[in-house]
Amino acid sequence: TDLIVDLESRPGGIEATGKRKRYSADRVVVAAAWGAGALTRGLGVDIPSRAEPLHMNITEACETQIGHLVQHAERSITLKQFATGQVVIGGGWAARDRGRDTVPAVVPASMLGNVALAARLVPSIGGLRVIRTWAGMNTTIDGASVIGPLPSHDRVIMAIPGDAGYTLGPLVARMAAACAQGSDLTEEARRFSPSRFAA
Repeated sequence: TDLIVDLESRPGGIEATGKRKRYSADRVVVAAAWGAGALTRGLGVDIPSRAEPLHMNITEACETQIGHLVQHAERSITLKQFATGQVVIGGGWAARDRGRDTVPAVVPASMLGNVALAARLVPSIGGLRVIRTWAGMNTTIDGASVIGPLPSHDRVIMAIPGDAGYTLGPLVARMAAACAQGSDLTEEARRFSPSRFAA
């Protein structure tokens, strides 16, 4: 693997500079999370991507109770249940940043507050054991995803799920892949275009 540190538009393609070597491609998809802004800045688009340390929890399996994503309008919580029965509890509860080369640390009070709120909202999961809690970096920009080609650099396709990376990542990836294959964004997805950051 190589870490890409710069992108340049060239006639007929894109040149990516990595820490080890340079690469040429007809098109690239930038799915670099909080590092995306640094890659696009040289192309004239300043995407204000920042890292945000958060944590997630997963419970033991139980019978299906949650058939859809649950997200509270006023509280930081998301709940979703896998087909295998485990409930994933998240929603933006803080973890502790330990630098970009180390995984963030789980904050016990944050974890306890998160699962307590989940149990208040869906009392039937209150007795489930949490079998794993992990921390990672989410990407914050302006509260929305960034999807589609860069203005004046249509060979560079952005794929940033915004403030809900774990939840929206698969959908954003499918949309960006469609753009990379030549499809236009749907009318409703155009508001997520990176053109909103163009100078």
